[in-house]
Amino acid sequence: MSDDTTFDYIIVGGGLCGCVVAARIKNSFPHRTVALIETGSDARESPDILSPSRAFAPAGTKYHYTNITTPQKNLNYRSIPLATGRTLGGGSAVNYGAWTRGDKSGLLPYFKLSETYPLLQDKINHGYRGPIHLSSGGHGYPLRDHVRDAMLAVGLPFNPDQNCGNPYGVSPLVESWHDGERSFAANTYDLNGVKLFTDSQVATVIVRNKKVTGIRLVNNRTLHTRIETIVSCGAIRTPQLLMLSGIGRPDELERLAIPVQVESTEMGRNLHDHPSISLWFPLRTPEAGLAVGSDKFMANSKYFGGNPMDWFSNAPAPQLEMRNAAKVDGQRSLREDDIEISCMYVATPTGPHPPPSMDGSLITLSICGLSTTSRGRVTLTSADPDDQPVVDPNYLGTEHDRAVLRAGVRLALEMMDSAAGKRFAKSELPPSQFSPLNSKSSDDELDERIRACAWTYYHPAGTASMGTVVDTECRVKGVEGLRVVDASVLPVSIGAHLQAVLYGVAERAAEMIVADTR
Repeated sequence: MSDDTTFDYIIVGGGLCGCVVAARIKNSFPHRTVALIETGSDARESPDILSPSRAFAPAGTKYHYTNITTPQKNLNYRSIPLATGRTLGGGSAVNYGAWTRGDKSGLLPYFKLSETYPLLQDKINHGYRGPIHLSSGGHGYPLRDHVRDAMLAVGLPFNPDQNCGNPYGVSPLVESWHDGERSFAANTYDLNGVKLFTDSQVATVIVRNKKVTGIRLVNNRTLHTRIETIVSCGAIRTPQLLMLSGIGRPDELERLAIPVQVESTEMGRNLHDHPSISLWFPLRTPEAGLAVGSDKFMANSKYFGGNPMDWFSNAPAPQLEMRNAAKVDGQRSLREDDIEISCMYVATPTGPHPPPSMDGSLITLSICGLSTTSRGRVTLTSADPDDQPVVDPNYLGTEHDRAVLRAGVRLALEMMDSAAGKRFAKSELPPSQFSPLNSKSSDDELDERIRACAWTYYHPAGTASMGTVVDTECRVKGVEGLRVVDASVLPVSIGAHLQAVLYGVAERAAEMIVADTR
């Protein structure tokens, strides 16, 4: 085994978590050899990745896996393109850049390690020297105060920082755009000294006598590992790779003639994601240059340093509705039943429907249901790593999730029906074949629209869950020398966007890996 095929650590998947883990291990052990293997390309210098104006390009580029889901029963049997990152940096290279944490318990020190925070001087809750440089406000969008007032009009409190432990209320957007460029895992964490293999697809993890000894690429090249192999391919590709490697349910593996190496009955199960829906509202004075597409807006360079939005509003779903949903589902009501609403100064697609115009006459309210209880699965279609796995998120599979998203849509409509909302926008503009919605619309009318137009927020997680597939230190149960570090390990739905959460998870996992080696 020559030096160019043997490494102390092999990290499979050069996404957000893979970059963080590789950088932290190499920084801790300069003398150790670390390989980082990514199926996609190294696009760290590409304007398609760095420019905020490209962030709203449709998913499905060369920097994405498309991951078409199975027909979803509760979405009128529509299949949803659940895009995930396929480039160095993974999702952190192609997302919108929102920075929300959710529950900080257990991860606060690691959140702080990753960030240079733009708001307040709160050293208890925030880091100010981390690799990811964040920003908030400063773009001077003309609708800033109007949108805030509409959100406050429904009774939500003003919250100067939703990342300080209490997410509820109307808070300034915090995002991973800095000085007009994306700040992401592959261009901020120090990968010097890490051996990068880009455009390199791993076919299997090699397991011998319940111990991982390396990996095999699709071109049949083999790389060997001395200490550990870490899989960080994301919630879709991680379970696929591990099942292709013989780690999974014996009956499913044997059906595809894959030799069983380790029985792991929950591999690929527990898939969860955040469902969302968008609504369009025509502006009363679009000629004032209020949204992306209008000549006046497009001529102002300071509007293009980040996302065209100013605020996030987070609220708990109405408790009576949650109790009723819990009875239907036969479950206890959850403590957190979060709704997130954002207002974007751009017309974005609403589910399968493209916006009728991009001339600056429309804005979009995006509603997301967080803390979901629906669970799906990822399974194999074949033993070929080039074949897409079967992805079934089971969107809105529980009454809880349907009730949360319905409540979110109603709250958004109440915002826009308020006096503050009516000052700058007209009534909702529906996709063709639908009637406009308002705050007085019936539950049935809201549900009909949700079934026809709900989409993904691109936050799949849970398919190699902590407690069932991996232990509390991310080690895969039943096999030595193998960990999973990515969204797959999250056992429950997180009441936040996953980016900041995953930086915290990766920082914590890297610390555990380093401590084990020492």
